[in-house]
Amino acid sequence: MILLAASAFAVELLNVDPDGPFDHSTVQLGGFVQPRFTFMQANVDPAIPGEVGFSLTRARLEFAADFWKDTGFQVRTQLGVELMPEARLKDAWVEIGPGRYARLRAGQMKPPTSRTSIVSDTAVLFGDRPEMADFDHDREIGVMVLSNLGEKNLVELQAAAFDGEGANRLSNVDDTLLYAGRVVVSPLGGPGTTGELLDPDVPATFSVGASAFANMMGDEGVREMASGLGGELFGHVGPLTAQGEFRMTWTDWEDVNIVDSSAYGGYGQVGCFLSPIPVVGKHLAVIGRFEQLDPYVPVNDVPLTGPADDAQERRTIAAGVGVYAGKPLFRTVRDLRAFVYWNLRQENEGQSYDNDGLIVASHFGF
Repeated sequence: MILLAASAFAVELLNVDPDGPFDHSTVQLGGFVQPRFTFMQANVDPAIPGEVGFSLTRARLEFAADFWKDTGFQVRTQLGVELMPEARLKDAWVEIGPGRYARLRAGQMKPPTSRTSIVSDTAVLFGDRPEMADFDHDREIGVMVLSNLGEKNLVELQAAAFDGEGANRLSNVDDTLLYAGRVVVSPLGGPGTTGELLDPDVPATFSVGASAFANMMGDEGVREMASGLGGELFGHVGPLTAQGEFRMTWTDWEDVNIVDSSAYGGYGQVGCFLSPIPVVGKHLAVIGRFEQLDPYVPVNDVPLTGPADDAQERRTIAAGVGVYAGKPLFRTVRDLRAFVYWNLRQENEGQSYDNDGLIVASHFGF
């Protein structure tokens, strides 16, 4: 237990007031590990093998440095390396600006296309994000302007342009760009987009936001235009944290022989600590999520290839419990946690099969 407790605190390599242009400097080294057990039902016809076994979803090392002046001017950088299933660069960016009101970030980062995709892997409610995020953009290389208006994040603004080629690419092959933007208003203020389950002692907050993106891809004559619009809600009061999102996307092909399509997805999720229970209630929460999405709605009718066709509209209902070490041993509920939940998966276009499953997952941050 002593080893687990120590793992939740990042190592501060440097915290000084140096001579030179900056008044303060901090350098930190940390990371996290996310082991899990998965059981998913097998299906005889069609032949779906299911899954039973242990895995390591993520194992990451992160480095961060922050240099700032008392007047607010700052320079920040973050570097993250994922080690599973092989070593690969995740975040790698430098941010500079006069303070919270205006910063410019350049490098490899998450595009601001949805709330759940922006939240760190260390702070999601379940072991996985909603499936909607699987069709989102992961890391991209480009630039982003960020602004947080008000001392309590009354308004969050992000506007960005990227190559649109994905992570760890050496150049922009098709010479077109991905544009993305997001705005969130929090009338009561709040911590910003930091997590999907907040500590019970965090002040009440609620937010409403919208996001959009447009990405032209491919060579001239066969280019693909992908675009999307999304809305989000977030709220927290006492032991309860809830959020939801809805998004529509469109895919238009320059080649008239390729079928245009649209897609939609939405979810709502909630986490609630059992605070009426003495002592234990501060560390135990019920978690639930309802999600429905259709990743492929062609303009012309295209039949499914079978029940396991990824184009089938589907619904997932997840429910379980989470255990959180929390204070006083840890800074937040997300530093050391474990959860058990069941995924009930339903296919909505008449071709169902057995694929429900159990997830037992944990997160150790250091």
